[in-house]
Amino acid sequence: MKNILIVCSLFISFFLNAQVIKIENGISHSSTKYNKEDKCYHNGFAGLISIDYFQKKNYYLSSRIGYTTTGYFAYDYDFAGYPVNRHKAIAEYFSFSTSIRGTMPVFNAHIYVGFGAKIDYCLNKLEKTPEFQTTNKFKNMFGPIIDLGCYKDFNKYRIGINISYLTNSNMIPYNVKKNIYSLYLGYNFSNLKK
Repeated sequence: MKNILIVCSLFISFFLNAQVIKIENGISHSSTKYNKEDKCYHNGFAGLISIDYFQKKNYYLSSRIGYTTTGYFAYDYDFAGYPVNRHKAIAEYFSFSTSIRGTMPVFNAHIYVGFGAKIDYCLNKLEKTPEFQTTNKFKNMFGPIIDLGCYKDFNKYRIGINISYLTNSNMIPYNVKKNIYSLYLGYNFSNLKK
């Protein structure tokens, strides 16, 4: 909880400098790899609030905060500690990311490519099963993020599409990759200042 409060405080400080605030919804597709043959795929909901700030002619900063999910293979153990069953488990995450995005005008819209970092704080770190006393531990995750997308401004509104590719630097022995495909609708404060 302390970590979430710290992240929220940072987001609020960025929000005070926001030029565009956006509601972003989409699909989170995760791939958790244990070895060459053992992979777990999961499609879930991604709900995010994002802000754009320090916007210049060819670049700007963008931060997002919200909810995502990741799928894992979890193992149930008997009382002697031996694995007896494998099932799919879903970990829920409170996600925060910041990236710098380079933009280029195309016709009446803008395309962009961004690079930054993200932190995923796990909301359900322990998964308890009714038949067994042991639990499966999930972890907080951090790593790089790559963004690709486009947007168009309509006076004070901004509509866009974003694709994010996220990898994790600390999920050993797991190799977790995630794509977020989202649409967003934003409100442009910077136009009101002109």
